[in-house]
Formats: sequence, C-alpha cells, structure tokens
Amino acid sequence: MRSKSRWLSVTRTIPASRHERVLGSIPSRRINDLVFLQEARFPNKVAKIPVRKRLLATAFWALWSGSLNRGAVSIAQTPAGRAELLFVGDYYPGQVRAVTGDTMLGLFRLPGGWALAATRLTVDSIHNACMDQPGERNGRRVRIDRSETPLFLIRGVPRLRPGPVRTVSSERDQVFPGQTREFQFKPRVDHWVISAFGRVPYAQPGRALQGGIRDYLLVVSRNPWDRSQTIFEVHATPGAGGLYSPPTVVWIGDLDGDGQMDLLLDTKTGELPGSWVLYLSSLATGAELIHKVAEYHDLTC
Repeated sequence: MRSKSRWLSVTRTIPASRHERVLGSIPSRRINDLVFLQEARFPNKVAKIPVRKRLLATAFWALWSGSLNRGAVSIAQTPAGRAELLFVGDYYPGQVRAVTGDTMLGLFRLPGGWALAATRLTVDSIHNACMDQPGERNGRRVRIDRSETPLFLIRGVPRLRPGPVRTVSSERDQVFPGQTREFQFKPRVDHWVISAFGRVPYAQPGRALQGGIRDYLLVVSRNPWDRSQTIFEVHATPGAGGLYSPPTVVWIGDLDGDGQMDLLLDTKTGELPGSWVLYLSSLATGAELIHKVAEYHDLTC
C-alpha cells in the first residue's frame, strides 16, 4: 500500500498574508495532488475542513518539507571552528581531545536557574571493555571540579560567556510528524516554531510498525515566516526501514545572549547511536536561522 502523509495543521501559526502568497505560487495541479494525499489518509477528518484552509495547510506542508522550497537550508552544515562538545562520563579511545587541567564551560541547572559556568576537567585513563586489549587503558573518563552535573560541556566558542542563561525548555521532547512546538523569545514580537514532517505508513493488522517514520524533517521557522531551516532530515530508501523514533530536542534557550533561540538536539532515532548537536543563532549566516557550532558523535559496542 502506498504511504500517505499525515494531515498537518500549521495554519494557526502563520499570518494569513503569508498563506496567500505561498498558495498563489503553487501550481494548481500540485495542490490537487497534495490534497489527494491528505484525503486518502484521513478522509473523515479532512472532509470537515473548509477547502480553502485545507489547501493552505497542504501548501505549507509542501513548502516546509522542501518539495516546493528549492532554496531551503539543508542540514549539511559543518561545526564552526574547533568547538568541542563533551559530557561528564566515560569515552571510547580517541573520542576526547581534552586533558586534565583544561577548562570548559558547563551548562548547569542551579537552584536559581540555568547558568554557564567555568569548570576544570580531570581526564583519567580507563580500560575500555569494547576496544582495549587486556591491560590496556585507552578509554577516558571525564570528571569536573563541581558537585553538579552539567547538561553539557563546551569550549571553543568565543561568543559564550559565564553567567545566567535564559532557558525556554529543558524537557526532552520528541517531535513526531504532524506536531509543532511554539516558543516566544520576545512576547508578541519574536515567535519561533519547530515543526516535524514525515510519512507514517499503515501497519498490517496485528503487526507492530517497526521503523515506520519515513521522509522525516525537523524544521525551524521564525516570524515573519519568510524563512525556514531544516535541521534534521532522513529519507528512507525503498525496502529499508525508517526511523523508530524522531530525534529529541533536549534544550532550548538563549545560550549566547543575543535574545534569539539556541538549541541542543539529540539525533538518536532508534537502537543505533546518534549525535548531540548544539546550534547557536548568533553564528547563523545567509539564510540560516541557527548554525551548528559543535557536534558530539556517540558510539556503541
């Protein structure tokens, strides 16, 4: 059975004038094709929605998923400079450049709120059961000189300074296809939206749907809604499984003090390891809204 896209309700977050401009730029044949996909997936629900609103929402699904927006920013960014993202814990051989005595900034959740604070590292040599031979100690254990455990450690980003950090969300949040998350950094002025798009095929009766999320996109947009940026994108190949779960938005706030959104993303989407990616708005260039400044790649035995 051909996979059908989920119905996406995005019209409430975008000004009406933006709807009209986008809709007017899309060929009527393409709109009709997209509406057919939505009606085939949710016939009863879609039938109750006014046709005009249905077309507008469908047009935005196509635009934000990249099928119509040829100028959309891809996720093929490279981390800025030599920034290093770490966590307190154990590492495989070769994963850590830091040595004992190095100083990094940690994002700590303190009684008075979140803050960046400098902390000194202790890096011990340990035996790694997966990669070391008996008697070898090529693994690393990272400890710090504070009792609190930071959400992450970062260095090599000159824009970051110790001090209080405004945090908008610190709950691990998986955004499934068809869902959106809205954030305000300046009330009634600066609105940001994180939206997820994708296809989830039907499961056969009595069978679980394994790796069922296909053609997944995680998109950041900001008013006045003239730009959007894909920060995570996966397209399942024919015959292969999709994602078991979407990536996780770990933290959202203003890390660099520019009054705009920064975020930490965990890209793990199943049993295999993923990576942790830190994005900052102050380093965005061109059509970007946020820029990848550091990435830590996880490993497993």
